[in-house]
Amino acid sequence: MPVLEPKGETWSMFGRGMAKEFQIKKRRPVRRKHIAPLLKELEEGLSIDLAVDGAFLEMANYGPWQFPEKLIPVVTLKAAEGESIPLYGDGLNVRDWLYVEDHVDALLLAACRGESGRSYCVGGHGDRTNKEVVHAICQQLDQSCPASAPHPDLITPVTDRPGHDRRYAIDPSRISSELGWRPRHNVEQGLAETVNWYLSHQEWCSEVRERAGYDGSRLGIETVKAQGTTSVR
Repeated sequence: MPVLEPKGETWSMFGRGMAKEFQIKKRRPVRRKHIAPLLKELEEGLSIDLAVDGAFLEMANYGPWQFPEKLIPVVTLKAAEGESIPLYGDGLNVRDWLYVEDHVDALLLAACRGESGRSYCVGGHGDRTNKEVVHAICQQLDQSCPASAPHPDLITPVTDRPGHDRRYAIDPSRISSELGWRPRHNVEQGLAETVNWYLSHQEWCSEVRERAGYDGSRLGIETVKAQGTTSVR
């Protein structure tokens, strides 16, 4: 059985170089010298994703039970309340959206049938910009909550946090060809299930935000007012 190791962010594992058309591929070696800090984080009890043999990656993993600061729950919950929907920056950051159940399928498949020492990258072939995802959620809410439509009118551009990665992409051809993995949900299906889940679990979201002391603002941005000016850190 492959060994499970913690997975860090894509750049720290594979190195920088994600240009517009760049995809993480199976032939890019994992930079093992960066595994030690990740193990230290795990020992300290921080929450980080797991990787099979140190190179098992997902892209924008989404679905039920995600912390409400993430894009899909933020948009869904704010739209449901008739509040302004934040669009971070120009909204053109691209993610390869992977539904959580498909990610779990890949984890179990690689753990049970994967070759020890083998690296498996997992992506959903679901490249979408944040702007496309926000509009897709609004379209779904227009159908499920027509009384408060049109929801796209609530979309409001806001300052994004510094260093927000422009694009993630991944080549899952190895796990597909060698282990037969395919995502069972396309982005539209996964998004529909996720939005419906958050709409029916708003009490849970409120409790989680309260316990975490989260006020609904964008994490990574600190607004400082001094002498009548506002700056973003």
